[in-house]
Amino acid sequence: MNAETIVKDRQELKDRSGLQQLLLSSSARKMPYEIVDPQNILYASSRYFDKAWTGNFGKQRTPFIYESEVLSSIARDNDEVRKSAIEKVAQELLERFKLYNYDDDSEMLFWSEIDESITKTSMSIFGAALQSIIAKYNDYTNVLCAVAKCLCSFDLEQTAEWGPMVLIALLNHKNETVKEYAVFLLENWEDRNLLPILRNLDCHATWLREYIDSVVIGLEG
Repeated sequence: MNAETIVKDRQELKDRSGLQQLLLSSSARKMPYEIVDPQNILYASSRYFDKAWTGNFGKQRTPFIYESEVLSSIARDNDEVRKSAIEKVAQELLERFKLYNYDDDSEMLFWSEIDESITKTSMSIFGAALQSIIAKYNDYTNVLCAVAKCLCSFDLEQTAEWGPMVLIALLNHKNETVKEYAVFLLENWEDRNLLPILRNLDCHATWLREYIDSVVIGLEG
């Protein structure tokens, strides 16, 4: 083995050992909205593999040493990024929801924040943030009503993965105003599959029961 071959092999080993650092470097993490959803993990990792391995070894080479380890690390990082994104979106939305005063003017205050959150992240992150708000601020009636109000602007299909869970949480709330807003949300979604939830809803106020009955009749028709 000549000196030139030894130098070349050492360089290849150096490049190969640096692959994991490349994939997990700060530059690779500065894309939270591209890898924040679990389904994007493999896409993101394969893209970085392509760049790193093509650049260092040529197209004939195939990554095999660090693949499982890197994918595992990316998955852990992805969980952390997702959690951080949910907390950030929840806090930003909460600040606007707290200003909701059951009128159109205060409602307008949170729409720009909602649009920005969905644009920067995803509906999945947005939904997780709403669920976090409901769990932590269950005694804030105006906040919960704001959650129901904002969801009225989305189709059920858009929120299919988490929307029904939010709806049920609001319907089961002890406050009748929150229940009313939740019924309004259900009515807005116009899905007959949700009728059993309404029929079995526990409420004592006559006005609310009359409203629920009218919604049931409307959806059945």
